[in-house]
Amino acid sequence: MSCKHIPVLLDEVLKYTEDIDENACMLDCTLGFAGHSKAMLENTKNTKLIACDKDDEAISFAKEELKNFKDRVKIFKSDFKDIFKKLNTDEIKSLRLILADIGLSSYQLDKDERGFSIRSNFLDMRMDTSLDLDAKTVINTYSKEQLAELFINYAQLK
Repeated sequence: MSCKHIPVLLDEVLKYTEDIDENACMLDCTLGFAGHSKAMLENTKNTKLIACDKDDEAISFAKEELKNFKDRVKIFKSDFKDIFKKLNTDEIKSLRLILADIGLSSYQLDKDERGFSIRSNFLDMRMDTSLDLDAKTVINTYSKEQLAELFINYAQLK
């Protein structure tokens, strides 16, 4: 897969890597296509990166992007809310930077099969495509009351 990815606020993020100790850890809670992660690793010496994402396609792409950093990188398929359950005590103690670039990538929006765009021919909207429940199922099986609750609680619609 080829993907032109431009990480947002990259210079601002890299400022936080300037004073990180050698052998410390950085955590990228939303790895995506590894734009921030790759730049942070390039900007530091011997600093390790722990990263997670829910999107198999993004993880596969990121592994390829970060392969030259070998043992400095540890990637988990995980929601960021669960990442600390996967880390050992030493990894947590050595964390010096935590990045969470929350949101969809332009790649996810542009890829028709992902079903995130209003122009998409599909209705999917799963960050983790291995999950069974997709937006099409929700729209076609939830009651009017269940849908109203979703929209009110999560879409900020009245």
